[in-house]
Amino acid sequence: MTTEATAATRKARRRLLVTGRSIPVQAEVLILDDMSENYHLQCYLSSCMLIFMTSTSEANRALDHGTKDRRVRKSQHAIREAFVGLVLERGYDSVTIEDIAERADVARATFYAHFEDKEQLLTSLFQDLTTELTLRLTAVEGAPETIRTYIVKELYVQAAQFRDLYLVCLRGAGNGRARAAYLDIIASRAEVVFAERLRATGHQPGAPLPFLARAFAGAHVTLLQDWLEAGDMSSIDVAVNTQMTVLTNGFAWALGMLPEEYSFLEGLASLPEHP
Repeated sequence: MTTEATAATRKARRRLLVTGRSIPVQAEVLILDDMSENYHLQCYLSSCMLIFMTSTSEANRALDHGTKDRRVRKSQHAIREAFVGLVLERGYDSVTIEDIAERADVARATFYAHFEDKEQLLTSLFQDLTTELTLRLTAVEGAPETIRTYIVKELYVQAAQFRDLYLVCLRGAGNGRARAAYLDIIASRAEVVFAERLRATGHQPGAPLPFLARAFAGAHVTLLQDWLEAGDMSSIDVAVNTQMTVLTNGFAWALGMLPEEYSFLEGLASLPEHP
């Protein structure tokens, strides 16, 4: 290849890299007199353009996929927000798919592209909530003597963050399955914490741990719902301290009763002494 052809090739390479277009390069090809050199240069340019076009096509596909993902997320978010708002307004049983689609400003077909029915939608929402809850609880660290209040505060913090969704679940949407599942999660975690506390102190429980854990979880769920219904999200510390003080010391303590004042109806077992 002549010096002029080599220079033209280099110039063509530079223009291709800078412009990403073939027209300026083709103009440089025309100045070549040697047909063989012209042919080799055109082969080189064609290869470059093929690489460029392939890369552009892949980039476009990635862009289309990203755009589609954003549309999917936007639609799902709109459907979920519409569902939660409608359930709080009308109750779970009164909300229809048509209501959700209309509130979310999507077609019914769009709803069914994401969820089979409103039951699956509720399940999806609750799964997201419990996944976040599990991450919060497993991230809590500390000695058994102090961890209990920290855990309960995490429960209240998350509930405040997702207040509307919590109210949908705790009010019994979906035949109470979401509420029951939440109670099971709290009871399971409470049992673990209670067991850790007993191992650390060497004490024996005064009642079966599963019973204690479910009693704690049931009281917590009721108190949490009452707090959420009241709507004062600034009172987390007060709510946590009240719950933990009463549940730790017991109702007799809360009522100002002394141990010697405890009494039971005839036929019921007397209060066992603490081991």
